Amino acid sequence: MSYGKTVTMAFVVDKLNQKNAYQIPRPKVCYYYCQDDGSGQVVNILSGLILALLKQLPGLKKTFYEWYKENQTSETLEPATSASKLGEFLELVMATFDRMLFIIIDRLDECDRISRRTLLRVLEDLLKKTPQLKILLSSRPKEKIIAQLGKTTKISIESSIYRDTIIVRHTVQKQLPYLSETVRELIVESLSRSAQGSAIWTKMTVELIKVRKINALAPMRLFLGNMSLPGHLSELYTTLLSRNSSNDTKNRELAALALKLLAAACRPLSIQELTWAVALAVNHHDINTVTALAESVDHQRVISLIYPFITRVDFTDLRKR
Repeated sequence: MSYGKTVTMAFVVDKLNQKNAYQIPRPKVCYYYCQDDGSGQVVNILSGLILALLKQLPGLKKTFYEWYKENQTSETLEPATSASKLGEFLELVMATFDRMLFIIIDRLDECDRISRRTLLRVLEDLLKKTPQLKILLSSRPKEKIIAQLGKTTKISIESSIYRDTIIVRHTVQKQLPYLSETVRELIVESLSRSAQGSAIWTKMTVELIKVRKINALAPMRLFLGNMSLPGHLSELYTTLLSRNSSNDTKNRELAALALKLLAAACRPLSIQELTWAVALAVNHHDINTVTALAESVDHQRVISLIYPFITRVDFTDLRKR
């Protein structure tokens, strides 16, 4: 679970702001973080982007007020709740924009399918009409999202010991600056080997070290050698499993089965290997032929249920590990 997407996106935002600090006119960066609380609705996203723009360019507030009053008196009673109208306002602003604008939206996968389709259409229209606009989106690797993005340039964030070390070192330096350099280096070395791309695990483990108030080298080595799953992370996994299974018992059982098979394999599995194993485990009493087993495989369902917990999926080749 967790690919370090939000950490990566936050890093990109910081770097863009640093790079743009001395440019005239200064480019603007509008960042929006989608959560699972409804903030991933397209109207909320567009409203958030507009609000971020108005905060950075107060002179646009008058333009927004005039646009809002004009549209409020027309056929649209409440333009602030209309995705198409909000998109039109962004087009209006961008038509006379005199600088680069970077729109960064984190966790696109938290949007429902309809919101995501509408949002991508609005952004595509903006890109066609605004050469000075650049857009960066982050998402877990869901097959339907990859299909919706079409030929858009994509970057796959895979588990990397180098990247994990950078994230762990930054987290340790920020959260545990009072520890000796020797102890901090021990933590960085140990957690970097175990993180496997999970920024959330790294964050919660460092927080647990802070709560335990461990300072000396030997006790720290003992703790790191016998680490258990942080309690809050276990609760998070349980909540995420229920939510991603739509609180349906059958979905939850299927997801749990797939994850157990992954754990038992002790090696990377291809989508084909995993989904065939799931189909066999579920239907082993009723299936007698390979053909019948093949017909019962539903890789889209299995992957849609467990995708938050896996770090790498290649939908272009179901046999690739």
